[in-house]
Amino acid sequence: MCRTMTALASLAVLAVSPLVAATAWAEPGDTAFCRQYADTAATAAKDAIAINPACQDYGKGVHAVAKMHVDWCLRTDRTEVEGASTHIRRLASRCTQGALATPTDYGGYSIVGNDRFERSYGKAGPWEIRAASSGHTFMFCVAVSNAGGRKVRIGVDLVQPGASEQWQIAVPMRGPKEWQGSFQIDGKGAGDRGSNQMNGIGQDGWSIAWPGAAEIAALRRGGREGLVGVETQDYEFSLEGVTAALREVEECRKRRGVAS
Repeated sequence: MCRTMTALASLAVLAVSPLVAATAWAEPGDTAFCRQYADTAATAAKDAIAINPACQDYGKGVHAVAKMHVDWCLRTDRTEVEGASTHIRRLASRCTQGALATPTDYGGYSIVGNDRFERSYGKAGPWEIRAASSGHTFMFCVAVSNAGGRKVRIGVDLVQPGASEQWQIAVPMRGPKEWQGSFQIDGKGAGDRGSNQMNGIGQDGWSIAWPGAAEIAALRRGGREGLVGVETQDYEFSLEGVTAALREVEECRKRRGVAS
């Protein structure tokens, strides 16, 4: 998933009211997609209104009438709908003064800076598995380790509407707002064709790397040590038990944080 392009698409619609009728769109959402959007928007709005009734604003789409959300979605381009989902959740967070979580520009949630929304889900060796929800909105699942005094967080969020996801690897190392660096497992690149290139962002004193499918597949196979490189800085951490940890994280995400 290209975070830059997705973020730009989301930002482009922030000034558009979710209730403005569309005149001509290239690719409106289908019924299943629009129901997911309506559930996401209505749930966030309902949670916000329960905390602060003044949050309700039909003109900005912050309301819990699911049919209105579905009807708007069915005549609106999917990209705008995705942006509206993010924007409504941002408004819900703002009007509740942070009692609800703020989504990222691409519509998911960062696995750092949201500790207050997390709760324990389980254990896998030295890793604690945690699930995060904002009110009734599922955010992400993350495996947290401090083996050898080296903190690391590996998690995956849920981007709604739809069912896409973004894996994240976070290490407590300050980095620029956007960075390019590297990721290795046992001294070797884990990307396509052995590439060690990685990009990510800096947030709340952490560096968040965005691994792709190849890096996650390599992590599933396990290893002794991981490394995230951000510009001139390197951060090494233990991967003991990571195979079982990722299995638990994936189960947690499928269950949206609801333990069995």
